[in-house]
Amino acid sequence: MSELPELSRNFREAMRRLAATVNVVTARSGDRCLGMTATAVTSLSMDPVSALVCVNRTAEIHGILTEGAPFRINLLAARPDHEQISGVFSHPLVKGHERFKTGDWDMEAAGGPRLRDARASLLCIVGGKLDYGTHTVIAGTITDVELGPEAQTLVYYDGRYATA
Repeated sequence: MSELPELSRNFREAMRRLAATVNVVTARSGDRCLGMTATAVTSLSMDPVSALVCVNRTAEIHGILTEGAPFRINLLAARPDHEQISGVFSHPLVKGHERFKTGDWDMEAAGGPRLRDARASLLCIVGGKLDYGTHTVIAGTITDVELGPEAQTLVYYDGRYATA
């Protein structure tokens, strides 16, 4: 715990005010499929084409990502069913394959399950990683992009969903 509880509290409040896109990151290890809701996702570079994903070390998916498993970033749309998917993939009591019962998933997609109606799905290989605090920052080199239907983006802001 931080020695500066007021700093931690104020930082948490400030981050609630930062609107962030909602994504579901998925990966596969053998027959095991894992996924998590992630708002700490951003583009990194056009050369190589890459993105960053920040993963809490307590996340179920953390181990296979840090071991180098390929993964997918599924960009969610501003729709009630995608809000439900986000909720399931962030729920601490729903784990592993159970999470994929919500939504229309291509479970055989390369790199990890692909949400069929995602705004986009980015296939990544781990290009680098950095442990920092409670998280690991993973640089994913993007090897394929599948564009989905045009839709507004699902955003999380101030403890609730919004659109952008």
